[in-house]
Amino acid sequence: MQLCPPSSIIANTHKVAHPCLGGIVDLRVITYFLAVADTGSVSAAARECFVAQPSMSRQIRALEKELGVALFDRSAGGMKLSRAGQRFHVIANDIKTRVDRGVKIMASLGDESSTLELVCPPSVRDMMVVPCLAATGFLLGDVQEAEPDDVYARLDQGQADLAVGTFTPPARFARHKLLSARLSLQMPSTANPFAGQTHVDIREVTDLPLLNARHGSAVRAAFDQAGLDQGLTFSYQNQVSSTVVAQSLAAAGRGIAVAVGPASFGLDRVLLTAGGEPLAITDWVAWDAGHYAVPAIHAFIENLVAWLATRVEELAITLPDATS
Repeated sequence: MQLCPPSSIIANTHKVAHPCLGGIVDLRVITYFLAVADTGSVSAAARECFVAQPSMSRQIRALEKELGVALFDRSAGGMKLSRAGQRFHVIANDIKTRVDRGVKIMASLGDESSTLELVCPPSVRDMMVVPCLAATGFLLGDVQEAEPDDVYARLDQGQADLAVGTFTPPARFARHKLLSARLSLQMPSTANPFAGQTHVDIREVTDLPLLNARHGSAVRAAFDQAGLDQGLTFSYQNQVSSTVVAQSLAAAGRGIAVAVGPASFGLDRVLLTAGGEPLAITDWVAWDAGHYAVPAIHAFIENLVAWLATRVEELAITLPDATS
């Protein structure tokens, strides 16, 4: 990771304030601090940042004096973050991430590009995010893939600007309830024990050779919880990484997929209920309420909701009321 690009004017000249700091700290010194923490030595950090080692040492000492704590435990083997340094590392990373984001968004103002990056599980990307982008032309910088239970951690670490997740976001994020997606069984018509039915209760599927996502998936969590609530256990033919893998195996005759979204590979789809109620998961959009590009994030959400509204039946989803 290159913390000190030599051409970074902002990194070398600006001072910043942060709510967790008592005053204003030179961003250049924060960059030096992160480089030392990353490399474990002042000499290596100085080479990375293209600065003389004595100068960097003085800057780090001055930062420790300003903060009133030792940020590093020094030894012949190098420099390791002290307990105070570990706490400041989180703050320093936050400052640098926010500045880097600001630079990116300002650089994009002169053209029609967008630098917003979204993180979501593969199933969400394939079912709605990428098709929406292709159909509407809404500009995003990139769409990152993450495991369902890791999406909000990526957002928290500043690796993305917004997230679409299948679990409820932590309260520290601004959030929007995007949709409820129905769970279904998907299988070839020749292996459909519920031919002619539009839905089936989970009590009728306990002995079927099911293909479901592994633990960590919202689909798996919702399905298992519904079974647990009714005292049911299921017979899993295989536990896989995602809905699309389950669908592909079902198409190959390996079992019956538990999935969300439209049927793929020519499969039949039978919606699932639990105790007579639709069995579904909820998708959310989450972002930092203090993000510099909140208007662009809101525009993306509006664009995505409008696209989803035209595909409610196809995707077997329900959109929340505007007041919810």
